[in-house]
Amino acid sequence: MNEPTPSPDVLTLPDAASELQSRQLGVVRAVLWTALVFGLPVVTSASIRSIASGEPQKAVFYVAMFTALVLILAWRRAPYSLQGFTSIAIAYVVSVHELADEGLSGVGLVFLLMTVGMATLFLTRRAAGMVFVTSTGTLAVMGWLFSTGRITVPVERLTTSIRAGEWMNAGLVFVMLAGMLFVSQSYLIPTLTAALDKTRRIAARLQEVVREREDLVSLQQAVFEATADGILAVDN
Repeated sequence: MNEPTPSPDVLTLPDAASELQSRQLGVVRAVLWTALVFGLPVVTSASIRSIASGEPQKAVFYVAMFTALVLILAWRRAPYSLQGFTSIAIAYVVSVHELADEGLSGVGLVFLLMTVGMATLFLTRRAAGMVFVTSTGTLAVMGWLFSTGRITVPVERLTTSIRAGEWMNAGLVFVMLAGMLFVSQSYLIPTLTAALDKTRRIAARLQEVVREREDLVSLQQAVFEATADGILAVDN
């Protein structure tokens, strides 16, 4: 007797973990594209201000971070872990740079918070916990460096609320970060829901296949026992 062939859906559906990671990769790339689109005017504005204020090295830093973002997006076959860690690393490096350059007056704290948020979305709980501890430690070290006078911020950088350029730059950064959060949540929830539904369908189909195989085994055992009884009856 031929065994029933499992449904093609069961044979061809990818592993649930791989499916989930594929959807997470889509979230990462959506967030990176958002950062690229909104980050271009941010980098342009910040670079122009840096050059105008006689600090071209800061412009080089901004361009380098943006270039890293472009490269990781261009490498479409990059592993999910690499794309996720790269996006988090860029946010972290920018946060440290901004904290060291402007202290609490700049956007460093916002980028540091974004680093933890991205780690929570993209990484495992353990890895995200490590990022949280690292970010908290970074903030503590920065606080110690500033409070002990080892790093100082010029007074003119502390009073930037009256400068239209600073407000424009802060607004662009806010739009970029808010857009990244919006895109990640808008994309993540539907994709995770779809992955969960698909996993449930897989589980239900697998249970059905198991029941079919159990029924087949029971039938084969019954046929075997009936055949054995028939042979014994003939022999007697």
